[in-house]
Amino acid sequence: MSIPRIYPDGATQASANGLGRLSDATRLEVTEEINGIFELEMDYPIDGINFELIKKNRLIYVDKQFFQIYEVSKSLSNIVTVYAEHISYRLSHIPVAPFTATGTPSQIWKEIKTHAVIDVPFDFESDIQDSEKFVIDKPRSIKDILMSSEDSFLSNFGGEFEWNNWNIKFNSRRGIDTSYVVRYGSNLTDIKQEENLQEVDTALFPYAFKHEKDKDTVVYLPEKIIKTKNANLFSYTRILPVDFSDKFENDQIPTADALRYLSDIYIKDEKVGDPQVSIDVSFVDLAQTLEYKGMLSAIDLHLGDRMTVIYQKIGLHVVAEITKTVKEPLQDRFKVLHLGDFGESFTSSVIRNNKKTKVDLSRFDTRLEETKKDTQNEFEKQSAETNQRFEQQSTETNQRFEKQSAETNQRFDDFDKSTKEKFSKQQEELENQKDESERRYLEHNRKFTELQQETSNKIKSTKESMDSELSAHQQAINEQMEKAKKAIRAVEEKTAKEIDDARDSIMNFVSRNSEGAPLEFYDEQGKLVKGIPPVSTIKSKDGKFELNASGFNFGNHVLGGNGELYADGIYGNKIEGYSIIGAHISGGTIQGVTIEGDSYFRSSGAGGIAVVSGDSGFSFGACAMGSGHISIGTGNWNGTDFYTSGDVICSSVVVGGMALTSSDVAKLQRLKG
Repeated sequence: MSIPRIYPDGATQASANGLGRLSDATRLEVTEEINGIFELEMDYPIDGINFELIKKNRLIYVDKQFFQIYEVSKSLSNIVTVYAEHISYRLSHIPVAPFTATGTPSQIWKEIKTHAVIDVPFDFESDIQDSEKFVIDKPRSIKDILMSSEDSFLSNFGGEFEWNNWNIKFNSRRGIDTSYVVRYGSNLTDIKQEENLQEVDTALFPYAFKHEKDKDTVVYLPEKIIKTKNANLFSYTRILPVDFSDKFENDQIPTADALRYLSDIYIKDEKVGDPQVSIDVSFVDLAQTLEYKGMLSAIDLHLGDRMTVIYQKIGLHVVAEITKTVKEPLQDRFKVLHLGDFGESFTSSVIRNNKKTKVDLSRFDTRLEETKKDTQNEFEKQSAETNQRFEQQSTETNQRFEKQSAETNQRFDDFDKSTKEKFSKQQEELENQKDESERRYLEHNRKFTELQQETSNKIKSTKESMDSELSAHQQAINEQMEKAKKAIRAVEEKTAKEIDDARDSIMNFVSRNSEGAPLEFYDEQGKLVKGIPPVSTIKSKDGKFELNASGFNFGNHVLGGNGELYADGIYGNKIEGYSIIGAHISGGTIQGVTIEGDSYFRSSGAGGIAVVSGDSGFSFGACAMGSGHISIGTGNWNGTDFYTSGDVICSSVVVGGMALTSSDVAKLQRLKG
């Protein structure tokens, strides 16, 4: 996975993360063609990270290549589309002054850099050693000199370009031969298949003009045409006329043998008789169309690589080149691989047609005889081998068929016998199981009737015992509740007295001005105000407010310098490190508190009075829990019934006046299952 990064337009190296990472891209595609386009498209949300960095002319670095932004589309559904071209497109904007030079591509490149009107930041390398003459008679861009259809590197040398940021490779071939196979017409179908087959030439009609004085005579073969090696695979004959007049010098006379020789070369070089391949293979299709395990997890194909395409319908094999790729760097995969005839790029055909081929006629006869002899020997050898393999395979196939037939019949007989025996045995077992099930059912029904009677008697006895125990429990609970009420009243009376005494003590401390220090006045800057003498106490006219060095009193709400405070209500979010004595706390939540000592909690409401006591337990209305018992009186627990999320452990349970012991419950459990 390759995350795009954005850089300023002057960047030359992909250092760190540049201006930022564009990690929220929703779609990213890089399209490259051999000697063609090399561009990027990206969809990006306007609220995505670093969206504000996306501007025209800035550089996007992804898949180890720089692309310069040339357009950012308007937002549709909060998504913009960013268009960028490879950094090599800058060569279109560097002009070169006129010059004339002869040499290899590397030598011509040096002349280009010398005559460029500005410095050229690109490096160049090539494996082509042919020498050609270049005449640049007017200012042209570097890209035009490299790739135009006339007077360019492509038109003069052929070859294929490979762009790697600031480095240019111009080699006779870009890719490699691979072992991958696409089965065209079987596991891959395309409407272009039939059209391509219809356009295949199956024979050549070679001819040349012989110049004699003021007269030109056409020379052609006695047999008229030369068929291609694949001609017998097609149901039609499509003949291509070819004029070889320019292959002969003025003193050379066209002959039939020379025309045959030239035709063989032409058929081989131009691949006459081979269907043109034009297939778009999506990445998902590769697992089905490429006979190579692991293809979906390893992108090891590159632009310019060649693979075999099999026309299964007519038994023909041709070689196709990857001429275009659409890659998805975010998923680290190809979206589309376009396969085409590697010889059909305009460069190869233009170069071959433009160059003159010098023909050594004296070598025709020798080479022709050698070729015929080699071909005949090879044909006879392959025919013998083919016949031998066919006879051997036929014998082996017949033997395997007879053996498999015998084995199949034997297995069928064994299976039929075994099946009948198993069916008879299973039927007998089912009858036995039926009799045993009926016996167990009758025995189970008898035991259940006995257990039901025994349980009814036990419930009746337990009910009488529980009624007596419930009466005693209720009396004990009433006594505990009365004790709790008395304790609460005592605590309330004691607390009220302590509160009154504390308030009187604080008011005494403040009214006497126990600290005795005078009060001085300071301004906002913290400076002593001059002209106002110190005072001992500040009071309001109605006497409700009093402030001195010992504290203040406001409407009997007192804060003393002795660290004590009295108020009818104290509000806030948090009280730490204090003892709260005899206080009424309401309208809030007490969390994370441990209350220790002999305390009672009493709460009254519309539903009744609830009391919690460390001595007596818990009671609510006529329901109580304490001293090892749980009692539910005339009311119901929690308004409807008694609930617990865990287990209630007791020696017996009374349900509807009937008691059940642990042994009774165990019998019911066994009966259930």
